[in-house]
Amino acid sequence: MDQRLSANSFSIGCSVHNNDKIIHIRKWANLRTNIEIDDDLMRQAMELGETPTKKATVEAGLRLLIQTRLQGGIRKLRGKVKWEGNLELSRRGRVAE
Repeated sequence: MDQRLSANSFSIGCSVHNNDKIIHIRKWANLRTNIEIDDDLMRQAMELGETPTKKATVEAGLRLLIQTRLQGGIRKLRGKVKWEGNLELSRRGRVAE
């Protein structure tokens, strides 16, 4: 017996089979999304991102969006943290002379 339920593009499935006295249940989920993307925008993103496929380009863009938004927490601290130290001395340790 194989049952599949779907809602929009998210499908949830459940495979049930009876093996003597034991019932095995296996669940799976598959998320597939179809979207229309401007061809010129995709081409430019693939070139600049040096990604080989449209899927890789979209995934790279999603990762960048998430990373950028997560930085918002750090930005909220601007002006609220008092820094003590010698900036000139700190910079000397990083710059090759």
